[in-house]
Amino acid sequence: MLRLLDDLRAALPPGRALSVAAYPPPTLWQSDLEIHWTPSYLREVARRSDQVAVMMYDTGIPLAKPYEALMARWTREVLRDAAPTPVLLGPPTYDDADKPWHRPWGRTCRWSCGASTGGSASRR
Repeated sequence: MLRLLDDLRAALPPGRALSVAAYPPPTLWQSDLEIHWTPSYLREVARRSDQVAVMMYDTGIPLAKPYEALMARWTREVLRDAAPTPVLLGPPTYDDADKPWHRPWGRTCRWSCGASTGGSASRR
């Protein structure tokens, strides 16, 4: 894919942005490298891009506190690893009920967004 990004960059007309949807870092909860990118690979993708949108899902975490902690950690990691390229964070907003890692009660914007912004995602 890195070669493709290099080729796309060369082919883009001036003033056009190259934005890439990226996978999040691996986690012990879900370490499949087909849906998670290593920090070094994210750095290489970001170096070739104008913007990276990291999809912050497919965690396999069934509990709120570990999920919040992972979202906060991933946020810090992807911002560090992609710097200075701008990063968008993509919280889960879809139904993936047929997948073993789907946890609809644990993947809410309140949990994802609160943790990703460094805030406490309180549940009342």
